[in-house]
Amino acid sequence: MFHSIKMNTIIIFAAALFSCKNDFDLPLYPTYEWPKPLCDTTLKVVWQKIIAPDSIYGMAQFFAINGKNIYWVGSDHGNVESNTDAKLGYFEFDGKEIKESWTLYKDRSNDTKNLIFRNKRKFIVYEGKLIFTAWSDLFCFSENGELLWKNSNFAGENEHGSGGPFISGYGNKVYFPSDGNKITDESYLFEIDIETGKERLLFTEPMKDNLTSHLECPVIYTQNTDTIAAFQSRKWNIETQARRADMVAWNLSKNELLWRVDSLDRYAQSSSNPILFENNKLYYAGAFDIYCLDPFTGKLIWRQSFDD
Repeated sequence: MFHSIKMNTIIIFAAALFSCKNDFDLPLYPTYEWPKPLCDTTLKVVWQKIIAPDSIYGMAQFFAINGKNIYWVGSDHGNVESNTDAKLGYFEFDGKEIKESWTLYKDRSNDTKNLIFRNKRKFIVYEGKLIFTAWSDLFCFSENGELLWKNSNFAGENEHGSGGPFISGYGNKVYFPSDGNKITDESYLFEIDIETGKERLLFTEPMKDNLTSHLECPVIYTQNTDTIAAFQSRKWNIETQARRADMVAWNLSKNELLWRVDSLDRYAQSSSNPILFENNKLYYAGAFDIYCLDPFTGKLIWRQSFDD
């Protein structure tokens, strides 16, 4: 009897084992053995320089100007106890050393240096000039730390604009979205000449359908002899939680709307990811989808979802 029970148990176990196949069953593969590296991978510190010792937050960017490697950094808060203000830094480096070219501290007694350094602020470089946004102001510095110009004129036609944290560049122009001061205000997109610092209001997004709008930095491309700026208008309502993502293409040469697609994303979710222009196509990442658009008409070419 014991033998019969034992055999029945084995049969039931085997039947259960072979009948439990489902879509989640995967073949067992042997453990992957990583090959040995062909070179020495030991980390060695060649040089190290403490740039912002009094702040745990900051931003940095590597780039090259006239064959020189540059490290541009800004610490955002400073240190209250040591009475150290936030600063910008500009450093040259090679494979052996790094040297400080100049640093600029926030100086509350000098309006030309009244900077607000915060994390994730964007800056761009053009022919040795460094353009930095301090939200409501744009600053342009030379390689030597000289302030070339400052512009605070981003309030827009109805003086609703308050500036913003991001900028983008194309040629000798900077593009700067300016958010409204209040959730009921308009939003604006400005173009700034890097040589002069002069701004031009390109686009105004009004408050519509009780939705607050935030404009993203544009991607720039050309159509025949015209220059086009495509950008996202992210909309939301704090009280109702309503959302919408629109796409706008503005003809910079003719100063007119080329096309507009409202409510692009099927989940009504916007995305802070930049728009990509590649091979005469626009690519946009929404909440769970990637969209491919015709950059000259706004027509949807294809959509790939990632939540099915």
